[in-house]
Amino acid sequence: MIQSLEETALNTWPALKTILYDGWVIRFAGGYTRRSNSVSPLYGSSLDLDHKIAYCEALYTSLGLPTVFKLTDAACPPDLDSRLARSGYVENSRTSVQLLDLTPDHAVAMPDVDLTPSLSPTWIGTFCRLTTLNLAAIPTMTAIHNNIVTDHVYAALTDGDEITAVGMAAADRDMIGIYDIVTDPAKRRRGFATRIMLALLAWGKSTGASRAWLSVMCNNPAALNCYEKLGFQEVYQYWYRVRR
Repeated sequence: MIQSLEETALNTWPALKTILYDGWVIRFAGGYTRRSNSVSPLYGSSLDLDHKIAYCEALYTSLGLPTVFKLTDAACPPDLDSRLARSGYVENSRTSVQLLDLTPDHAVAMPDVDLTPSLSPTWIGTFCRLTTLNLAAIPTMTAIHNNIVTDHVYAALTDGDEITAVGMAAADRDMIGIYDIVTDPAKRRRGFATRIMLALLAWGKSTGASRAWLSVMCNNPAALNCYEKLGFQEVYQYWYRVRR
């Protein structure tokens, strides 16, 4: 299950450049999001571990990026996390990966949520406004979204005359991955994020998906509570190891 979901995460949130190296997937995207700028040690290794770590460090250093490993309990080799810790890599951003079985009840559309298959300047602008994202990151962010090969959709909910909440989802295999759920900080706790989620789940059901998954930071109680109410359940956690 871990390997399958991690592969789906790679497919639905791509990088701009990727190197496959002895079972490891090494990804680069100009530093925008750790997902797209980290090493995913998904498959069996045969080379010397210290040599492999040094190889990754040299690659990221040459691009002016920190060396980051994305780890799970299924990382290969099993002692990679402890080896990185002894080498000075610090753990942070522990994240819960959660899964939901889709049922006919999830097929109900949300009429107040606009869904579009194309990334628009309006959606990007709203996401940046709601997250205070540095505008310099927009070209890289746009390129990542444009690199998504599988079916995907962008959701926006308008309250009054302004978009209040956005989110997106991408399909892969029999699942959809949900990303970038964000609500205007001044209008939280009014159910807008839940309506975005329900709209994306309905879209997923319409594509033939049988499950939905997402990742949420373990230190985000509001989001954890929202997803728990929708029926999501944790299947595993991942964390990053970052070179000091």
